[in-house]
Amino acid sequence: MIIFYAAVLAAFLLRTIQEDMNKFIGALLAVLLFSGLARAEKPVITFTTPTQLESAAARFFEDLYSEAFGRLGYGFKLLPRPTKRSLKDAESGEADGETARIDDPALEKQFPDLIRVDEPVGSMTLIVYTIDGPLRFDGWEDLSLLGKDDLVGYPRGILAIEQHAREFGHARVYITNSALQGCRMLTAGRLDYIISPRSLLRKLCSGSQGCDYSRLVEAGVLERIPTYPYLHRRHAALAPELARVLREMKADGAYRRIIQKWEKPSD
Repeated sequence: MIIFYAAVLAAFLLRTIQEDMNKFIGALLAVLLFSGLARAEKPVITFTTPTQLESAAARFFEDLYSEAFGRLGYGFKLLPRPTKRSLKDAESGEADGETARIDDPALEKQFPDLIRVDEPVGSMTLIVYTIDGPLRFDGWEDLSLLGKDDLVGYPRGILAIEQHAREFGHARVYITNSALQGCRMLTAGRLDYIISPRSLLRKLCSGSQGCDYSRLVEAGVLERIPTYPYLHRRHAALAPELARVLREMKADGAYRRIIQKWEKPSD
C-alpha cells in the first residue's frame, strides 16, 4: 500500500513539475518572441550621402551615425546618391536626412524641409588646382586675378562654389558633371584651373583612368568650411538630441576612435 501511494505521489509531482516547466518554457518563448519583435520593429534612420559606399568617408559616416543613432534607440542605413540628388532625396522625405553639408543660407533656402543639426561632423576644404597655371590664390577674392584667357571648371551641385560664381573675374567658366570630369579635363589641358573639395577630388581621381591626382598642383585654399548633418523637418525634435549625442561622442572618445579607424572627412 505504501508503495502504491508513493507511486501516486511521484506521478502527481512529476505531472506538476512538467506543467510548471511547460509554463516556464511558454513564458520564456513569449519573452524571446516579444524581444525579437521589438528588435525587428526598431525604427531605422536613413541618410543619403554623395560619397561612394566603399569610400573611407562613407564608412566613417556609417560608423559615426550607427553609433550616434544607436544611442538614441534607432538603427541606421546609408544611401549613396549623386551630389544634387542626395539633397533632393533628403528634402523630399525619401530619406530622413543627409550625412554632411556646409551651413549655407542658400542651401537652407533651396531645401527648406532640411534642418541643420547644430554639431559639426567634419569640414570641407575648397582648393584651386592646376597643372602649370602661374596664379596662386588665398581666398575667394583672389579669383579676381583670373583673366579672360583662363579656363576654370568646377563640379555641378556644390553650393559653396556656385554661390561665388560672380567672383571668377573675367575667366571662362566650365561647369563639369563631376569632380572626376574636371580632373580629366585639367590633365588633358582643356582647363587651366579647377575648384573642388580636396577630399572629394582625391578620392575620385586617385588611380582613375585619365586623371592622375599626383600631377595636380594646389594653387591655393579658398575656404575651409565646417560640415553638419541635416535632418528632414519631420524629425525636427530629433535634431537637438543628435547634436547632444555627437557632442557626447566627442567627449567620451568615440568620435576620435571612429576617425582613427577611417580617414577623417576633413582636410
